[in-house]
Amino acid sequence: MGAIVNTIAVIAGGVIGLFFSKGIKEKYQHTIMQALGLSTIFIGLGGALEKILLIKQHALSSHGSLLIAISLV
Repeated sequence: MGAIVNTIAVIAGGVIGLFFSKGIKEKYQHTIMQALGLSTIFIGLGGALEKILLIKQHALSSHGSLLIAISLV
């Protein structure tokens, strides 16, 4: 069910984007794309660091540091 809803949402978003992209100025489109890219980076880093950096008894510890290097590559 989730895959079907996701597919419909992607198609609907694409169609809406086709109609509204003509009404948005080029500089705003560029700024929006940069903002979306930056938010994607933060979401990815947050997900990766969630499992790598741990706080135990008021001390910061890490494990799986190789995951960061692989993610950057």
